Order: sequence, then C-alpha cells, then structure tokens
Amino acid sequence: MTVSVLDQNLTVRSDSNEDQLTRVSDFVNQKIREVTSKAKNASTLTAALLACMNIANEYLQLREAQAEAQNKVRELVGLVASQGL
Repeated sequence: MTVSVLDQNLTVRSDSNEDQLTRVSDFVNQKIREVTSKAKNASTLTAALLACMNIANEYLQLREAQAEAQNKVRELVGLVASQGL
C-alpha cells in the first residue's frame, strides 16, 4: 500500500489493514502540521523529528497512565477480594 507523509509517497508493507495505515499517515501528517504551524521556519526534517518526539511523548504518557490504571484496578480487585465480595 502507498501512503503519503510530508507529500512523499511511501510504499508500506504491514499486517495492518489499509484503513489503519491511512489513519496512521493522517495522524503523522497532522502532528507535522501542528509543529510547522508553531515553528514556521523549521526545515522538513526538523518538523518531522519534532513531530516524532511529540508522538513518542504522548505514547509514553499513555503507557504510564495505562500502567497506573492497571495498578489501581489490581488494588481495587484485591480490596474487593479481601472483603469477601
């Protein structure tokens, strides 16, 4: 499948379906647009790298939040179990 990122056509091989790949490329393009709207003089490479950093930051924050939520669920399940409910 071919997707477009930064007006560059990329041939992608993936286990994901076409809809998912399109969503991914749209998401990446949106993140790059967010960077270029704030850093108008950024080169294409700089914009892509900053977008990558922003995406990685969001991903890591979500992983941390998920881990915290899982710990809270375990804690609550343990509390319920200890109460014999």
